[in-house]
Amino acid sequence: MKKIKLVFSSSIESGSENYFLSPIFWMLRMHHENFGLSGKDWNWTTPYAIINVADHEQADLVDLITRDGIDLVAFSMYSWNRLVVLSLSKRLKEINPNIIIVVGGPDVDAHRDPVFMQVHDYIDYAVYGDGEDAFTRLLDMLNGHQVDLINVVDKSGVH
Repeated sequence: MKKIKLVFSSSIESGSENYFLSPIFWMLRMHHENFGLSGKDWNWTTPYAIINVADHEQADLVDLITRDGIDLVAFSMYSWNRLVVLSLSKRLKEINPNIIIVVGGPDVDAHRDPVFMQVHDYIDYAVYGDGEDAFTRLLDMLNGHQVDLINVVDKSGVH
């Protein structure tokens, strides 16, 4: 069984200890488990929320992913965490060239940027637009099923 780690940004309200945790983990997981062809073939590990961008937090995340033997890391990329996501993706690929790196979210522009995958050659797939069906199909394809990819960019182009 392959392991997935979803990484997303979290924020803290000023003066509050309440964290905003993205529901995207549950949306992606439930969609994949209910509609995917490989729903039982992936182990969705506990998601990781980036609370700040300190170097020590990045190092902790890299260590966690390496130690846990994660096969695929999916980052939710926004304008405020884009540089951190790209940095973490590059570090993870340097440590483990076999890890699959997927980026998605509102700041992914790989489908409009013809050199995105060349410039960021450590990223394997970029999901744009609504991610639930696209990510499910991608996981199914990675697990050997014949599916048509939608809203996914890889080294061969836009699907």
